[in-house]
Order: sequence, then C-alpha cells, then structure tokens
Amino acid sequence: MNKKKLGVTLGSLALVGAIGFGATLAYLSDTAGTLTNTFVVGDNISIELDEAKYNETGRTNEGNEYTDILPGVAFEKDPTVTVNTPTTESYVFMAMRESEQVKPTDFNKDWVFVDEVGSVKVYRYNKPVNNEMLNGEEDIDKDRKGIQLPALFNHAKLDENYDLDNETIIEDILVRAAAIQTGGLTEDQAYAQVKNFLVSFAR
Repeated sequence: MNKKKLGVTLGSLALVGAIGFGATLAYLSDTAGTLTNTFVVGDNISIELDEAKYNETGRTNEGNEYTDILPGVAFEKDPTVTVNTPTTESYVFMAMRESEQVKPTDFNKDWVFVDEVGSVKVYRYNKPVNNEMLNGEEDIDKDRKGIQLPALFNHAKLDENYDLDNETIIEDILVRAAAIQTGGLTEDQAYAQVKNFLVSFAR
C-alpha cells in the first residue's frame, strides 16, 4: 500500500451557551471551520465545547488540522463539554454528524443515545449536571472552571480501506452541544427544546 502522508482537516462546531424553558434559540455567530459557535439566552447556564490539540498539549475550541494520519490508525479526538454554571441544574446534549470516511471510536458510556436524524446522532449526558457533582465521585476534571464532562468519544479513525490515491474530499466530523435547565422539563421535553439546533446540520 502506498503510505504517503495524508493531511486532513476535521473540524467541529459547537453551541456554547444556554437556553431557558420556552426561550427562542438564536445564533450569535457561525464561523465555518471553527469549533465554536456562541450564543447566550439568559444568564443562568453557560457551556463550552473543546477538544485536545492534535499533536500538541492543551485544548482548543478552534478546531484541529489532522496531518499524517493513515487508514485504520486511530488518532485522538475528544469533543468535551464544560458546564461553567452548575448552580442551575441542566440537561446536556451533544450531536454528531459523522464523516463518510472518518469514524469516531471509544465512545463514553456516560453519554446515552437519544435520537438519529439523517446523518446526525444525538446523545444526552446520563444525568442532570449540577453543583453536587463537584463534591461527588464523578469522573470529571474539577481543576477547571465549572464541570468538565467526559468526552463524547476519545478517538477517530480513517476507514482502513480508504485509498490514499483517491482525490475524494474527506468530510469533517461535526459536533454540537447544548444545555437546558431541568426545572419544569422532562428529558424528552428538554430534547424537544434543543432538537432543531442539534440536528439542523444533518444532511
């Protein structure tokens, strides 16, 4: 097999902010090729979405450029939500649109599959997020501001049958996240409030 170097850009998009019950979802910005979209509705909930920098230390909310990856070889990709305001208990959702050529691996069992709409799969963190988690035994990073939840998945892999001589454009894996207060809402009602945003990038 011709193992020439392959450069791939796999971006992620995020909804970073909050919505309250009955509020209207609105975008403040949407910049192609970046990790972060930001919006705020009310002041009670704030979230961030980031991932580890590829082949570097630290984390980024601006996306990664993946270079020198090879078919069938996993590389680190860990989209992660941090809840900055856990005083308001919230449901947290993540939505992922897979690439045709690159698939996520090592999914975290703490994220529960909720729905599939076209090419988008939606997951919910398995319990409401609140201040009590800071004092409990959750597998979270307590050194960061707020509560960093476990990553949705930890690695991704280019299809082992991908032809390195193929000129086909490799699609991005796209990820979005949303949080909504638990007060007055069941899990199903909460998902109904954020569904349109989470699945709007389905193809």
